[in-house]
Amino acid sequence: MVDDERLGGSAREAVEDEALWIAPGVAGGYDWSSVGSVTAAGHGAGAVVNTLLKVFPELRARIAAQPSALRVVREPHRTGASR
Repeated sequence: MVDDERLGGSAREAVEDEALWIAPGVAGGYDWSSVGSVTAAGHGAGAVVNTLLKVFPELRARIAAQPSALRVVREPHRTGASR
């Protein structure tokens, strides 16, 4: 898949879409106001962290991910996606 950019791109998009779908549940399923910071890693980390920071702006976050995950944090139009 790494050698096939088209297939790799569609796989990344699928993971990001799934992360956007689960992010509201992650943000609402725990009292994040008692947490000072989080470190997120893996596929979809940018989407989940972006949602957490919108709900809990005082939360500090670190993302350990590939640049494609960080791109999601910089694209606010994608964070409004829902299923």
